[in-house]
Amino acid sequence: MSLLGRVRWESIVPYASGFTGYHHPEVPGGGLFLTAASRAGRAVRHWTALQPGATLDVLDAPVNGCLWTATGVGVSLRELLPYEPADLAKLKSPGSVAAEDAAKRAATLWDLLSPQRKQWFQAAFSRIDPPVTWCPPGDLPPWTVPENGVLSLSAAWETAHGHCRWPIPRRGFWVWRLQVRYTSEQGDHHTLVLADDLSWFREPTEYLDQRITIW
Repeated sequence: MSLLGRVRWESIVPYASGFTGYHHPEVPGGGLFLTAASRAGRAVRHWTALQPGATLDVLDAPVNGCLWTATGVGVSLRELLPYEPADLAKLKSPGSVAAEDAAKRAATLWDLLSPQRKQWFQAAFSRIDPPVTWCPPGDLPPWTVPENGVLSLSAAWETAHGHCRWPIPRRGFWVWRLQVRYTSEQGDHHTLVLADDLSWFREPTEYLDQRITIW
């Protein structure tokens, strides 16, 4: 099994009605996400879960290989803000990514905005990229299979794994990387990107509404 196949993202996603919290497992790098962005006053936090019994340690060769020990797992996030020329160029030509069509439509919408509206957007939405939350692999929680799909985290879970959780600060287009840090038997260091993508993360109920907005 590949290294990527041994991990997944998990979330407790709040809904406006019905379930107070619903558990979502996601495969990083997939084309469909229910991984939700936070909204004002209600942060949605995610975590990386490890398949039970799995390890992220690797040998770099099948015979007499060097053991590389995983020392940290983290997710980096960078928001694409259309008032930055490089970010707008990425939205216009995103390449083969999960949010390709949505990103192009958002870039078209940006070009149609008035100068005053663009100035307002820049003033209202400054960059808030979160720092990477690095978590030792031994601290990652195992894959969670809650009864009936509903999950509430116990105080014991929060104590053991709460420091591994990370947020998507707000809805929008985000470039992300799922990374693992390694140290070799000789003391060398390497960071491996298991998956990366440009995704359109929305608030929970917005996944039912596919309209493209800048915000």
